[in-house]
Amino acid sequence: MVSTTTLLPQHPYLLIKPSNDGYGVFANKNFSAGEVICEFHGQLYSREALPQPYDSVEDHYIQIGANLYMGPSGEVDDFLIILVTPTPV
Repeated sequence: MVSTTTLLPQHPYLLIKPSNDGYGVFANKNFSAGEVICEFHGQLYSREALPQPYDSVEDHYIQIGANLYMGPSGEVDDFLIILVTPTPV
């Protein structure tokens, strides 16, 4: 969890605010269909290179492949929760 003394990243239309489980990202404008809201940035890691023990709440890594993770960027993307429904092949 981000310390209250830590300066939170700034974004022109996404706000980081306290929520029930730490912090959440909230929009302060309406978005059009297909509009880019935020891009993800960060160093790439294999599963073996992730911090041990790995804490899915405290450690801001996003799985982008079978054995590939993107690490924290220090920006608003670290606070987004991505929910994806797998598509059967």
